[in-house]
Amino acid sequence: GDMANFELLINSAAQRGPDNWTTIYYTSLAKDLGPALEQFDTLIDLRPDDWYPVYIRGVVYYHTAGNYDLARADFEQAIALYPNVNVPYLSATMLALRQGRIPDAQGYVETVVREYPDITTTMRALDALYGESDSMTRYGAYFYSAGTYLALGLYPQVIEDATTVITALDEDPALEVLLLSGAISTNLADLYTLQGLAYCNLDDPANAVTAYTNALAITPDFAVVHLLRAQSFQALGQDEDAAADFELAVDHTLGSDFDAWIAAALAGDWTCETFFEYDVE
Repeated sequence: GDMANFELLINSAAQRGPDNWTTIYYTSLAKDLGPALEQFDTLIDLRPDDWYPVYIRGVVYYHTAGNYDLARADFEQAIALYPNVNVPYLSATMLALRQGRIPDAQGYVETVVREYPDITTTMRALDALYGESDSMTRYGAYFYSAGTYLALGLYPQVIEDATTVITALDEDPALEVLLLSGAISTNLADLYTLQGLAYCNLDDPANAVTAYTNALAITPDFAVVHLLRAQSFQALGQDEDAAADFELAVDHTLGSDFDAWIAAALAGDWTCETFFEYDVE
């Protein structure tokens, strides 16, 4: 569309609308995920019972600012406001994995399976807000669909949706600009992780290693992915590579609770196949 005219209309509407008119903020967020955080604060003040602006602010903290603690607080607040789609649960799952909070991640996935198994609801909501042709929306939608499919154990669909986004990065200049800016790189690492888990569950350790390696190229301190790649290396008979990954995972800064999960992975009890079900206790 004509973004110059769009911005002109938005600014005009903002001047003419009432002070408590929130639609203008949603419209702005729908076209630009990088406004000042003060803008999110204003919207949240206007709509304190709306999960969506709190969630989007958490996304900014997570993907752009790299502030995991603030992102966690916003994701948890969004979930407490009873979202009508599974979107905040999926982002909260990946953040929990990064922070070594495995039981939290498992709980979020259990909720997705129990209460939000229909991905079409989420896709329709995203289309209604952003428009079906928006490339950034398509990217985000495929992340959410891939995450849902993984929770449901539909691994070929996970790979298909993940591959769609990864391929798009080579074809869509807009996505490439966002990647270089850091706006979506964290989310891309999450997507590679989902892809790796799917390949692993389909007994394809070689492609799993490739996916995990791509994730670690973006976020090399992702301890859970080091554990997963180590197990895939073991399946390929590459024991030295596996040992190196296990060592990197052990050298984490996630707190003592994560040590039990490392021990379970080393013992072969916590694997890609038991990832969201295994009880370390």
